[in-house]
Amino acid sequence: MHLQDALLNRNCARSKALGGEPIADVRNQTDLDEEVHVTLGFLSLHCPSEQTSTVIHDLKLSSKAPHVQKWIHTLELRNTSNGSGSPEVHVERKLTILTKRYEYANVYWTMVELYTVFLQMK
Repeated sequence: MHLQDALLNRNCARSKALGGEPIADVRNQTDLDEEVHVTLGFLSLHCPSEQTSTVIHDLKLSSKAPHVQKWIHTLELRNTSNGSGSPEVHVERKLTILTKRYEYANVYWTMVELYTVFLQMK
């Protein structure tokens, strides 16, 4: 799934693991302990209000992967119309890579995911 100018709200993400724990504390824990759970508002996009249903529909068709579908359900679309009463929107173009790694502690699969991202960016 490729989103341009998407905003990520880290306040809408939680995980049992914090990162940086000593190896002895995390040895033999399950993948679920490392998984990040996201809620509505984790992802947001600015788009004109007349395009919101099209954007959601196209994203749902972009991938059937369960984790992508979960991310799509966290998406909030924000109106960028310049009509009266609408707040001004300032968007900075920056690259953010969001990936779901399985077998998180496996170096091989980490490299596969990084290579996949590299290929998608070409």
